[in-house]
Amino acid sequence: MENKKTIKVAIADDHVVVRKALVGLIHSFDDYLVTLQAKDGIDLLEQLKDSKELPDICILDISMPRLNGYETGIELKSKFPEIKILGLSVLDSDFSIDKMIKSGARGFLNKNIDPDELQKALQVISAGGFYHKTIIGDVAEITSREQEFLQYCSTDLAYKEIADRMAVSINTIHSFRRSLFQKLKMKNRSSLVLYAIQAGIVGINSNGCE
Repeated sequence: MENKKTIKVAIADDHVVVRKALVGLIHSFDDYLVTLQAKDGIDLLEQLKDSKELPDICILDISMPRLNGYETGIELKSKFPEIKILGLSVLDSDFSIDKMIKSGARGFLNKNIDPDELQKALQVISAGGFYHKTIIGDVAEITSREQEFLQYCSTDLAYKEIADRMAVSINTIHSFRRSLFQKLKMKNRSSLVLYAIQAGIVGINSNGCE
């Protein structure tokens, strides 16, 4: 029987208790091993620079001193693009999720997670996917105009600006949003952005429509 590959995980979080808790959880999963722990982004990058074997996944806390999760994600994407990033925070706002995705993350978790969700996120990301607990749905159900709206959602444009770009009223934009929320069983813009990436409607490094 062929042995499964052990997925190597790095954790960057300035809270020692959180790091130790995550290590314990991850080591309870089959085929996962924490190979690096860092107290912040700078510590992580310094350890990676000297590492003989890079981790497959890096769990980044958003709120860290010296170099936060967003800044660290951008550095990782530039210097170690093969490492997949999973964002972690006590915050679960559209702003924090969107910004983390744009910094290179392939998923996002709230710190108030249960072990099953952490394991699922690691499985999805290690397999090359994108994870957020609200990502479900079928791209075939989405119209071409809704796909265009999703592309614009993945930019920094406000809804009124998206309406101007699409040459429709703000009421039509809200109608697109309500329709997608209903079809995909989602509740916020950040989930739509992650869905658009997962479905291939926009790329992870895309800035949306020009």
